[in-house]
Amino acid sequence: MKKVSSVPIVLSSLIATLAIIVAGLGVFWQGKGQKSEFHTLRGETVTIQGHGLYQYESVSFAAQNIAQDVVTLLVESRCWLLRWLSSKRGACGAN
Repeated sequence: MKKVSSVPIVLSSLIATLAIIVAGLGVFWQGKGQKSEFHTLRGETVTIQGHGLYQYESVSFAAQNIAQDVVTLLVESRCWLLRWLSSKRGACGAN
């Protein structure tokens, strides 16, 4: 049986942990502040989020980012966990 290097497992575990932390901040940390309006150079009015991790983004962009954070928490983190478990068991193709 071929010995599996621990470097990819450690690095992917670190990436998964950091992704879960940052995605959790994006979803659950709302901070203080309120929405404000910004006038662009083209004369359009954009509403700025004003609070949370995405406080300097438009409301639309912040909503998209928060939705992506939810996907990261619910889907991608589980995929990383399953991949890690399969590599620990030595599953075929997981090394």
